[in-house]
Amino acid sequence: MGLGLARPALKGMGLDALRSELGSLLVTPAAEEFRRGDRQVFSTHLTLRGLDELLPDGGFPAGALVELSAVGAAGGATTVAVAALVAAQQVVSRDAAPSNVGGPSQRGPAVSRDASAMEFAGGRERTGPLVAWIAPEGNLHGPALAALGLDLARCLVVAPPWEKLGRIAAKVAESSVFAAVVIDVHPLLGARSAVRRGARASVDDRALRRLAVAAEATGTLVLLRSDRFVPKGLPWPTALRLEIDGGAGELGWTVQVAKDRHGGARGRGIVKPLVNV
Repeated sequence: MGLGLARPALKGMGLDALRSELGSLLVTPAAEEFRRGDRQVFSTHLTLRGLDELLPDGGFPAGALVELSAVGAAGGATTVAVAALVAAQQVVSRDAAPSNVGGPSQRGPAVSRDASAMEFAGGRERTGPLVAWIAPEGNLHGPALAALGLDLARCLVVAPPWEKLGRIAAKVAESSVFAAVVIDVHPLLGARSAVRRGARASVDDRALRRLAVAAEATGTLVLLRSDRFVPKGLPWPTALRLEIDGGAGELGWTVQVAKDRHGGARGRGIVKPLVNV
């Protein structure tokens, strides 16, 4: 709860109260209309080498539910999630000069100064979209995230109890406030611990469907950080699923596109962070 715009009160907050709490941070109607139409692709090339080339859209697609599957806390899923948030924070108004974040021809969602992120401490204005990370274990390390390029002042961190994770995650995704949201859906125990403790997904099928609908309706990129060895019930309604392994040594991680909504060839390659933390 110590990063960026963390708000303990959000644990039990309804959607209307969330909107009221964030107030002027809501996207403008123009930005929301743009999000629902011309979808943004968030390129990770400022943070990672090799991932965009593997992804079917050339980056993470806005308006999609994406699973990042690894083994416990290992495998690089955290860094990949951070890279997606960094890319989402970099988008600019479509009326402004093109940004190199999404490639030479990409422009971000329309974000007016009225929709800029405001630091709760001091009220200083910071332009650009907000992102969120929902981490029930509250174990995010701020300096490491900042070293990878994440603007902590524009990152809301929520640490709800596990039993309320699905409901709170859905409300955050449905709020239209955030360009991208990361959700830790499993305790990061590691494979053996997860099996030994009988861990299961803490977000049920109904919440997963709500997240998929919310992503499509609001244009928000929603990423589920999961443990590959934790049993699932029904197949998750994701548009994209990446399996991330830490078996590439100093070169980085092996990333496999295990599911793609386009149904094309599933790429596999090595991804390496551009910043060592």
